Amino acid sequence: MRSIVIVTLYDNINIGNKLQNYAVAQVLKKYADNVYTLSYKEANQLHKDMGWKGRLVALLGFPRQKAEIKRTILKRRKKFENFSKKYLNVLPMRKYTQYNYEFSKKYDAFVVGSDQVWHNWSKSEQELKYFFLDFVEQKKRICLSPSFGFDKIPEEFKAEYIEGLKGFKFLSCREKSGCDLIEKLIGKKAELLIDPTMMLSAKEWDIIATKPEYDTPPNYILVYFLGDMGEKAKEEVYKLAEEKHLDIIDIFDISKLRYYITSPSDFLYLVKHADYIYTNSFHGCVFSILYKKCFKLYQREDSEGRNMSDRLKTLLDKFNIKGDGNTIDYKEIEDILFFERQKVDQYLDKCIPKSIP
Repeated sequence: MRSIVIVTLYDNINIGNKLQNYAVAQVLKKYADNVYTLSYKEANQLHKDMGWKGRLVALLGFPRQKAEIKRTILKRRKKFENFSKKYLNVLPMRKYTQYNYEFSKKYDAFVVGSDQVWHNWSKSEQELKYFFLDFVEQKKRICLSPSFGFDKIPEEFKAEYIEGLKGFKFLSCREKSGCDLIEKLIGKKAELLIDPTMMLSAKEWDIIATKPEYDTPPNYILVYFLGDMGEKAKEEVYKLAEEKHLDIIDIFDISKLRYYITSPSDFLYLVKHADYIYTNSFHGCVFSILYKKCFKLYQREDSEGRNMSDRLKTLLDKFNIKGDGNTIDYKEIEDILFFERQKVDQYLDKCIPKSIP
């Protein structure tokens, strides 16, 4: 029986992260009897600099709201943990140092991706070695649509990136800047592939979609912003809501904490039933496209915004979308998706037979 292990960013806080993990697992089920996901104890450290929870965390200093917010955060985390247990086949948690050749012998292949696995969130050589699968035999190493989240390698880690990239027989990346980085560093072309979440159709995502526990209005704008929403976006959302007589569901609205408990499965339901979607999130755009929604994209205004632009540009350019809130020709997008999904299948057909006896 073949077994494949997914190595990706692992936490219980990020919707896009969980859904891409699920998508990778579904794609790999065509190649293995068992697909697992690795977890690690350093997860919180990797994300300590990510600012998307800022609006909630900032309120922890207000005594009257502190207890309620903490309960809400714990309840949300529990929903994410339940999602992982149900869908991701997570292996028992270990430290980085406990993943070694002896451990990797138990499995036939390891797939790193997608998400920003090569960003080096903790600024450590240990993290890089883990996400370059240093603990795995080279013939078992596969990367699937990984992302760097930047377009320039930090000089102090350049040698580690070069060594890590050379450990893969075949390379792919989620955005063009990543492919360019790889070629510049090791002189090897990487295949530009779609994010694995786009490998599944809306009908396939519907299988795990769930209606939130809280009441949802019949007609609404879904607002999904990572980090600060910005005054311009707020004004446009409220203006549209007034003109179209729509309610607003903002997953990170601190005045309506019930929305913050939205699980990855709930998120899919909200996207499917939304009239409009306003977002600054990569996966917010992805699922808007998959569910054929009218959406408007904004550039992130926090410190991570500069790292988002290329993957969003790659995504919109690939599907000839402006993301300006206007009507989209989804017939053309379906044709492009068909071609892009074939590319991923062809890439994996090339990788996995070489990696699994």
